[in-house]
Amino acid sequence: MDQAHGLVRDAALLPADEAVKVLEQVATIVQAAQAEVLASAERSGDLADSGCRTARSFAATILRRSTADASAVAQVALHLDAFPQLAEAYRGGLAHTGNLRTIVRHLKPCGLGVLQAHETQLVMLATQAGPREIDQFCRHLADLNHPDRDQARAQALGQRSVRIARVGDLATSTRCSTR
Repeated sequence: MDQAHGLVRDAALLPADEAVKVLEQVATIVQAAQAEVLASAERSGDLADSGCRTARSFAATILRRSTADASAVAQVALHLDAFPQLAEAYRGGLAHTGNLRTIVRHLKPCGLGVLQAHETQLVMLATQAGPREIDQFCRHLADLNHPDRDQARAQALGQRSVRIARVGDLATSTRCSTR
């Protein structure tokens, strides 16, 4: 902890714009290390000693993160191994955590194989662009590789129904699915 505080004091000696950049890069390096430790601890079962079984529950309970943030931390941690170039850029503080969260969020719509096939482009975007540009790129990949994904979603929404029942002077609604 003393070294961390010393680093902050040293960064404060830099001009403000440089200090902010240095501290951001250091924070990213630390977040990458935290993600790797969480993933390793979940795989080895070491998290059980803390009373948590998963990286997500550890982040939510022990680190006191919101549910959404804990889930994002866990997803990045557990998928870093699938992207060695991205992991290296993240460890070096070159790829911001928000950018990696955006990439991981697109695993389901794009597919792991598609994102892995475009890892070089993802590294370039993660180190030079922001989450918005990465989101656009990943949406484009999803459209190219799974053009019928919106049709399946629309079909599933079309199969839903709403039932309204009168209970005294009130009406209640219940969502029903035909599945």
